Amino acid sequence: MNTCTKLAMAALCLILGSCGLTNPYKKWLDDSKEDQNRLRPSALKAVLCDVGTWKVDYDGTDVYFQFGSDWSLSSDSEVPQIATSSTYNLMSVSPEEISLTLVGGGHISYVESGADETYIVKEFSAQSVSATGKTSGKAITFVPGDEEALAAIEASKAAMLVTVEACRSFISAGFKTAAVHKADGTFVGRFTINPEPRTIKLDLLEGGTLTHTSIEVEADDNSDLIFTSSLTLGGETVTGLVAKASGIAFQGGDNLVVKTNADSRGYFLGGDYHTHALNVRADRGEAVQYVTDELTPHDEWGDIELSDRETRPLVFCPENDQAHYWYTFFDSFKEEDGAKVSSEFNDIIFMSKSDGYMPFGGWDDGNGGEFDNAAEIMSTLSRFMNGYFHKDGLILVHDEDADFSYIWVMSPTTDFWFRARD
Repeated sequence: MNTCTKLAMAALCLILGSCGLTNPYKKWLDDSKEDQNRLRPSALKAVLCDVGTWKVDYDGTDVYFQFGSDWSLSSDSEVPQIATSSTYNLMSVSPEEISLTLVGGGHISYVESGADETYIVKEFSAQSVSATGKTSGKAITFVPGDEEALAAIEASKAAMLVTVEACRSFISAGFKTAAVHKADGTFVGRFTINPEPRTIKLDLLEGGTLTHTSIEVEADDNSDLIFTSSLTLGGETVTGLVAKASGIAFQGGDNLVVKTNADSRGYFLGGDYHTHALNVRADRGEAVQYVTDELTPHDEWGDIELSDRETRPLVFCPENDQAHYWYTFFDSFKEEDGAKVSSEFNDIIFMSKSDGYMPFGGWDDGNGGEFDNAAEIMSTLSRFMNGYFHKDGLILVHDEDADFSYIWVMSPTTDFWFRARD
């Protein structure tokens, strides 16, 4: 190919690329007379699709894959999880290598947490495809799979699929996350429904102690969710979740009220939110005992506000006119970035701590500066501050009674919690 021809080809690729076509140079690479022996992604794709069903022995577990011509990918195994549906892609990385990416890893991800998604293929045929994990270097081999064996696996998971669909039905009704109260209004906790791995995770606050537990569920003939073991909740023994015309309820929990928690985070971040505060000495809110013990001696601070300012800062308000203490702010997120929230759970937020500051000024430290209240707060109230800015985020539950509005703030993984009041 002479220089003029190469330049013309390059110009054509740019023109086609500007028209929105995918990989305008792919055919050129496959047909290149300069490298007839290169491994072609198009040839590997044809083999993967033509065979239909492939099997990989991954650490003693047979994992099945089916590759679609539309780049779809399904995967299954005897691991008690439903089949996965995602995509795959192929890319030439050298004349002798093609990268095969199984987006999500298929059922391999259930066999080994953190397993590779991308594999390097150096040889393939209709009888086998040899691949090596791009990161781990783990060698795997795809061979044609027994479709009858795969069908048997799928049949064995029929009941599991019914349970997954029942979970999804509860979620579609608005109960991905929900708050639980007793009939008298006493707050009991929060739960979330997880279709995979078919569990109810409960964050329960009883006797001042926050605990977390997960219970597997199975769908019954009415598509209600039955617990595989009973649970004591708010003093009652409950055995499942049932759908009702008015929402959902606990089976056996006649004294329990369930309502969606889908709006609590939105309330905290929205325009209708107003400042709530915690002050354990003034009986404004409450907290886990170790936070109460930490806050009580420090009467230099009064209300700790969850402020309605744009960055929803924690505001430490001085009390008793004690020397050098002044209003000290810790932003919960940066205004330009907005709040960082969980995409999986609609009531979890991640508080991204900034350095503390005193926007209204402070007290002269005698050396031409100001007393560093922020550093003192981080040191003396470390358990409260570490809990609030924990990497796992916080569950928010908005609650009201006839007199006040409340914000329950609870860790999804530790025993940290407090309740702020307006």
